[in-house]
Amino acid sequence: MNTLTETPRLIRFPSRLWLGLAAWFTLAVIAGTSGLTSDPRFAPALLAAGVTLPPLAGYLAWRSVPGVRRWVSSLDLQALIVLHSIRTVGLGFILLSLQGQLHPAFAWPAGIGDAIAALTALVIGINLAQGRTVAAARIRSWNRFGMLDFFIAVTAGFLLRSAMLGDATSNTD
Repeated sequence: MNTLTETPRLIRFPSRLWLGLAAWFTLAVIAGTSGLTSDPRFAPALLAAGVTLPPLAGYLAWRSVPGVRRWVSSLDLQALIVLHSIRTVGLGFILLSLQGQLHPAFAWPAGIGDAIAALTALVIGINLAQGRTVAAARIRSWNRFGMLDFFIAVTAGFLLRSAMLGDATSNTD
């Protein structure tokens, strides 16, 4: 049984998970390279499906497949949380915005949200590493914030790319 104070161990993904991730990635590449993501008839549905279906599928699998539930329960929570500290790279969005290379309406919310998620991941991870108890409600709140940040960033990027607001890769020139 995995507790919050155990030593981190490597995460081993089941082969079916790798297959599912590979299929999702392949479909995303096909949609992106075929021009479907630029077509206003298909882009909103593709964005919605690409962002919501994988987490929904994972949640449904966790709820309904005992093997998936056992596998998820065996994962090292501390390692998964600390892994999110890499989200500090979101601060690069802000730097790109200041250089005029990324639209500020995307860069600032996404960059600040990623930085907050990363720093709170470090705080929670350090507390776990030091053997301190971290309330499950705190971890759930952090996770919800991270998912909200992801949703906001993807939505802002999509809207800025759309004909309504212009090209997300340039400033409002």
